[in-house]
Amino acid sequence: MKSLEVLAQFYHELGVGELALDQHGRSSIKIESDMILTFELDIVRDQIELIAIVLKGPFADKEALFSRLLSENFRSNLAGARLALDSAQGQVLLCQTLVTEHISHAHFELAVARFVSLYEGLADIFSVPEDVRQSSLAVDNASNAANESGRDDFAGMPFGMIQA
Repeated sequence: MKSLEVLAQFYHELGVGELALDQHGRSSIKIESDMILTFELDIVRDQIELIAIVLKGPFADKEALFSRLLSENFRSNLAGARLALDSAQGQVLLCQTLVTEHISHAHFELAVARFVSLYEGLADIFSVPEDVRQSSLAVDNASNAANESGRDDFAGMPFGMIQA
């Protein structure tokens, strides 16, 4: 299916009316009370970019923000999505590109649902200040270390050796 067809069918099945794009090929829908999901259509590449605002500025500590963005972007569970900083608007965006050349409507719905779930998790993470997250992490790591004492008895053994 072509990207325009996929998106038009998605809008129709959601019951939000007919797909209407602005001059930049974008259309947005509100999901729940706090998430606005923007679809940006690239007809030439047959892609749909999913975009959501995770955090709005102003940002007092930009160095800490950049550090958090880099850290979250390297998480293994972003499923192809990425975090971006929109400096002009003072926002952190979650973005994901979907190539729609061989995508079915069901796969598109699933991809959107995963994106929304990812957004919800990241919105929770970014709503907690970094210093609180770090102190919580330190407590968790200390309790894990206490629970795992004795598990590293064989850490110095060469890989592949088995001790009976």
